[in-house]
Amino acid sequence: MKYNKHGNGNGLDDLYCLPETKQESERLIAFLKEINHSYQISFSNVEGQDWYRKAFIEIPFGESLKDQIIDAMKEAIH
Repeated sequence: MKYNKHGNGNGLDDLYCLPETKQESERLIAFLKEINHSYQISFSNVEGQDWYRKAFIEIPFGESLKDQIIDAMKEAIH
């Protein structure tokens, strides 16, 4: 999973997650539903961008969830 964020740097930036597999995507969405947090699936159409032509998950104000997401992904593997 790759991560990026955007915002004003106050700890509430939007978190962007680029799952590398369908299973990662499914687990991330399941986690967000478990905690009742909103998300949106977006598609990068900016040529030259690392994520060009890839679907990623936008999590509004999700910066603080990154460590929890990483833990949830690890749990899904085991």
